[in-house]
Amino acid sequence: MKVKVRSFSNPHNYEFDFPEKEILMYSTTEALAFARKQIAKVRGTNTFLGFKIITTKGDLMYKLPSY
Repeated sequence: MKVKVRSFSNPHNYEFDFPEKEILMYSTTEALAFARKQIAKVRGTNTFLGFKIITTKGDLMYKLPSY
């Protein structure tokens, strides 16, 4: 199933759903792996990075904040 990955660089935009980037991916598994790798890079720093994975119809599937 195709999904959209929305990327956020600060908690305010994450909370109010104002994405900086939106990427279309071909599977949920691929999207989760991508988001987790990006979050692992910033874990332990003061940098915020958040992802929301949604279906192409607009239904929220996963929320992945870095805090």
